[in-house]
Amino acid sequence: HITKDILLVLKLRAHLKEHKYDIVHAHSSKAGLTFRLAARIAKIDTIIYTPHCFYFQSKSGVRRWFFSLAEKLLGIITTQLVVSCNEKDWALKHNLVSSDKLTVINNAINNYDYQSNVSVQNIKKRLDIEDSHCIVGAVGRLCKQKDLTTFIYAAHQILLQDKNVIFIIAGDGELSIQLDNLITKLNIKQNVLLLGYVEEITNLYQIFDLFVSTSLWEGLPYTLLEAMYFNLPIVASDIGYGDVLVDNYNAVLFTPTDYKQLAVKIIKLIKNKSVRERIGQKSYQTFGNFKFSTFIEEHEKLYLSKLN
Repeated sequence: HITKDILLVLKLRAHLKEHKYDIVHAHSSKAGLTFRLAARIAKIDTIIYTPHCFYFQSKSGVRRWFFSLAEKLLGIITTQLVVSCNEKDWALKHNLVSSDKLTVINNAINNYDYQSNVSVQNIKKRLDIEDSHCIVGAVGRLCKQKDLTTFIYAAHQILLQDKNVIFIIAGDGELSIQLDNLITKLNIKQNVLLLGYVEEITNLYQIFDLFVSTSLWEGLPYTLLEAMYFNLPIVASDIGYGDVLVDNYNAVLFTPTDYKQLAVKIIKLIKNKSVRERIGQKSYQTFGNFKFSTFIEEHEKLYLSKLN
């Protein structure tokens, strides 16, 4: 919507000039584009950008080249990029900006946002899940990036061997109908629950026995931090989480899109409770590295350094 985008940039420019901001901090691809352009036109000195994954990561061929070029051009007018370790690697690999323009501030969550007064038994009862079932959970937008098709195919493989497992997908998105049709086609609807958007997500994490992330690309998603907070063993696609997730230490990693390998690794954890508990404990210990207070302090430090 090029016309609407131009009008939006002009509207933002007027707002920024009226209020005389010292810093603009834009988040994600679309807002990152429009706000950075508006801030530049409004002659704001400090423009900060947090990508939450670069848009070109979802593209290939000419489209990847085009959108990475757009990021490079926008990088010229950007004072600083706030990135995860994963995103820093992508930025350097594609020469988006010089290394001195990259500041690593990993995401964090506030523990107090994840308190619940609902018991595990009541949550399971609402979902008609028996205590004897092992529950494997996934949380995220139902989109290409999250690759929940791989999760569903892995579930199908596991259910051929063990019917005592329930798979839960919490989230909404453009692939909702497509994923629901796949679950129906594989005849696993009784064991794979597609819940849609869940407001009280804390309640679900409490009943998971393990957490799975099948993403094709990520920065550091909040869902991994949430799983860590709830002491969950994590099974995740090996997409460059650096020292955040270490295979067979605080997580189990698998090759992206390889649903058979994913199924094998989930089954091993299902069958070995002691290993699940050990990896879950290590994931919780890792969570201690991502304090919300530190997240705030690092942003304050960055802002003040630019003002000074």
